[in-house]
Amino acid sequence: MADIDKELWVSGDEDEGYYDTEAAAPSADPTFFQLDLGRVGQKGGFHTRNTPGQKQRGQVTGHTAGSKSRPAFYLGCEAKAIIHGTLNEKTGGLATLLVYDFSFFSYRSVRIKEADIHFEFRSKDGIAGAGPLVAEMAPSATHTMMRTNSTVTRTGELSGGLSGGAVVTAQGGAKFSKTVEMEESYAVEVTGNRPADDFGNRYQASWSMRENTAQQQGIMRQFRACILLERETDDEFQMIPTIEARPNFTTWVGTLFSSRTPDDPVLFDPQFEPLNALDTEIDQWNLGDAPIDELWDCTFHHSFADAVKDSRTGVSIKGA
Repeated sequence: MADIDKELWVSGDEDEGYYDTEAAAPSADPTFFQLDLGRVGQKGGFHTRNTPGQKQRGQVTGHTAGSKSRPAFYLGCEAKAIIHGTLNEKTGGLATLLVYDFSFFSYRSVRIKEADIHFEFRSKDGIAGAGPLVAEMAPSATHTMMRTNSTVTRTGELSGGLSGGAVVTAQGGAKFSKTVEMEESYAVEVTGNRPADDFGNRYQASWSMRENTAQQQGIMRQFRACILLERETDDEFQMIPTIEARPNFTTWVGTLFSSRTPDDPVLFDPQFEPLNALDTEIDQWNLGDAPIDELWDCTFHHSFADAVKDSRTGVSIKGA
């Protein structure tokens, strides 16, 4: 029993109906699952854990989907900046700036069509509605990229009585044909939002990503997001991370022996020294001036310009 691969994967491509030999029966909704199941480097665990007493965990999450020997894709989230300070050095106001890099890496013919990121901030004890407020975030609202346009021709028919331009049928009726050309636009979309609770307080930050449905090449491979928090005190607080994704195949990742446990909350301590792995200097006492609209970013792929090279000169082939 110990040698059994505890991870299950059913895969059937949308177009090809591919079936993995390591598959098992799909769940009730086989096209969707929550990516808090597989833990990289933590055998038998299905969530990212804090070590005893750990604060400000840098690796928020790291997951593979599919068979352990043949993963379909990887999703990760890593902190690039955790800076506690003030909104303004003169007027004060406690604040925290968070910057996270997300990875959506797929393998073979797999692509990730959609992804949703949700961060909720709570008190140290995990009490909802008692944590810091999300003052700003980036990206915010809807942003489009990788836009394509196409002309679509649609032809429709209507049946009715006789009139000019109608084609008379054998049954004595008439059919009208109308062709319309329409210009349609498609793009990859990312939407950022700070949902408010019943009292108008914003303790959450969320992003949704959707692929260009015409190109069907998936969402971005790398995504950087920024959150500016306003705090009332220097008390420790929690962040509850949730990341979900929808791939291009019907899939089910689960376990025979474990329940689905979410990632551990990330515990923040405003007394910690700033972490800044960015290429941009951030003034911890003027976090309200941090250029978060310039810091957020996304990458679809890298183009290696030097991939084609000339053959070396002066090299002779023996016998030539």
